[in-house]
Amino acid sequence: MSECILCKATDHVQVTEENGVQLARCPHCNLLFVLHQPSLDELKALYEKDLEDVYVSRAIRFQQKRTVVSAIDLRLIKRYVAKGRLLEIGCAAGYFLQLAARRGYTPLGIEFNSRLVEYAIKTLGLHVLEGTVRRSNLPPGIFDAAYMRDVLSHLDDPKKDLRAIRSLLRDDGYLFLETGNFADLTDKQIRRLQRLHKLQIPDHLFFFSRKSFYKLASLTGFEVVETRMYSTIAYDWVSHVLEDRVRSKLLELSPRHPPQRSLIENLVTTSWYFLRYQLGRALPKTGFPCTVKYVCRAV
Repeated sequence: MSECILCKATDHVQVTEENGVQLARCPHCNLLFVLHQPSLDELKALYEKDLEDVYVSRAIRFQQKRTVVSAIDLRLIKRYVAKGRLLEIGCAAGYFLQLAARRGYTPLGIEFNSRLVEYAIKTLGLHVLEGTVRRSNLPPGIFDAAYMRDVLSHLDDPKKDLRAIRSLLRDDGYLFLETGNFADLTDKQIRRLQRLHKLQIPDHLFFFSRKSFYKLASLTGFEVVETRMYSTIAYDWVSHVLEDRVRSKLLELSPRHPPQRSLIENLVTTSWYFLRYQLGRALPKTGFPCTVKYVCRAV
């Protein structure tokens, strides 16, 4: 990438490296980004490769965790948009869309992974488009709200994608999203955190600080009206590794088993929710990795 997508600066500082890919920081707006961005075809190949890994199986197999966070986020959405057409970008297996329909919304999803699209359509009976929001060919101004969770860092050009989302929203529409504050950390803190778990680059392409996200919002036709921050340090250190091990073991035992509730899944979901959101809301946030929920109004 020759220039920063936010401030157009062409100088950068290398922060770390993973999988032979360099992660750089813009010294002017603090944006973190993969230095040599893969093409859309390369990204498609990367996601299709996940078909041989556990990502797709997890997205389908472990329904309960997704349903819990969907219920939380739908309560937040309901405060601003009581009903109407709801777009989810990066809808995975479609469990958020399924719950949104039950709560009275008219949902539509966009998903990059073909197997997840097939599951959402054929198994759950949902309306889901395969591809990206910029290539969806949807008419402008038809949605009351848009939603995406842990998707922003995967977008190949977040500025263009958010502008595309804005064009799909009504003038009084809202965008609800959750993403990390990874770029708020120092370079040294990022490298230290990297010892605990991988950054998953180039699957993740951009990392925003709160300041750089506000700039992104203003450049793309949005105003941030609410933020909710949750420290993930307890989850990262206590639950994340254990959860990965438990889920991997369950997939080994029954990789194609249909989604269902189980005692183990209940325990995993309960500990994840408590550490990430309940305890995470109370823990210190400055200087620590956090997940941030943003509510953005179209302007």
